[in-house]
Amino acid sequence: MQPFKLTLPNGGTLTGLHNLLEPSSPAYTAIVHRNRPLLIAIHGGSYSSTYFDADQKHSASLCSNGLGVPVVSIDRPSYQGSSSFYPSEEGKTYHEALALWLHRYILPTLWKEYGKECGSMVLHCHSLATPSAVILAGWVAQERAKGEGPAYPLAGLTISGFGTQNTPQIVEQDQQPPPDPRPEYFNLPIDVKDDRMIPKGTANRAIYKQSERLDNRMPYAEIADYKAIWGDGHWKVLCGKVEMPVMIGLAEFDALWIGTEEHVKEFAGGFTASERVDASVVKGAPHCMELSYWAQGC
Repeated sequence: MQPFKLTLPNGGTLTGLHNLLEPSSPAYTAIVHRNRPLLIAIHGGSYSSTYFDADQKHSASLCSNGLGVPVVSIDRPSYQGSSSFYPSEEGKTYHEALALWLHRYILPTLWKEYGKECGSMVLHCHSLATPSAVILAGWVAQERAKGEGPAYPLAGLTISGFGTQNTPQIVEQDQQPPPDPRPEYFNLPIDVKDDRMIPKGTANRAIYKQSERLDNRMPYAEIADYKAIWGDGHWKVLCGKVEMPVMIGLAEFDALWIGTEEHVKEFAGGFTASERVDASVVKGAPHCMELSYWAQGC
């Protein structure tokens, strides 16, 4: 995938990677423009756009080239060369502020730059990219109800590495007192991170050689604020506002979320207004399934 750098309408900078197809390629010409989506991939915490282009065998470009669908993997604000949105608007959590930037600045810019030969946009959200995507999808539904469609034709969400029921280990961890003072950023030790995200036996040995390159410091607010916006049943309200189709893939051996049919049904059941919800447990997969053996299913 190739790097890009764009200037946003508010003067901020957005960086990332993209895979844009040759218009003459067979896969590209096989799809009518109005049926071709622009896929925007949004990484989780402590990764960046390279999460979706880890190496030659673990890259969104493989499916992109095979299916004739362009893919853009962004660096979320505060990651790599993308601008920070701090200080965020008063009263907004991290995930609400991220949703605002995506909705007002990032997604309209990506559509204007890369959506010319596409008929719609789809977001693929991994892990902590999920709350902000669900929030903005609800905003899109509200705007369309008023006849005020957004500046990008969002048509669907796909979600991996997120849910509503944390594992006992994470529940216990969340009960610990927060650090004082609260840090702005933090890093997970690489060995601890890999053991949680792609435990041995779930990924090719070669992928672990990329761990340091893929690692990024993470805004502490990503985990500190998510309970305020997602916990205690708040997720049901947010998910219930989404009207577009949603696809959920929950890893069976996710270290952060309980990988059961009961859990994925509960999560899917929150999208009460969605025109279609496909949800399943990905048997044997770890949290970072895009870096695992299960990433090579295309």
